[in-house]
Amino acid sequence: MKIICNLKAYIRVLFLQCLYAGMDIVYKAALNYDMSIFVLNAYEHILATLVIAPFAMIIDRPIFGMNMFVLGMKYTTARIVATMINALLAMTFILA
Repeated sequence: MKIICNLKAYIRVLFLQCLYAGMDIVYKAALNYDMSIFVLNAYEHILATLVIAPFAMIIDRPIFGMNMFVLGMKYTTARIVATMINALLAMTFILA
């Protein structure tokens, strides 16, 4: 049982990589049939919304970080907000 607990993260990463590979195959096939890139992205976002929305409705927990982000955006300029987004990405990379 302890071995399975230790392997959960690796199994999740492997599953995610398989999903990415499948997505790449579908993208390449759609682009080979001359599908518009913009339509393909629209379909991707619609599908992601349909898949994730039920989980968001079931879990229904407050998104504290996003609320603070929007509150901060209300009191600052767009330039500072854009800088903070880049700083958050850099800090995530450093902490990882």
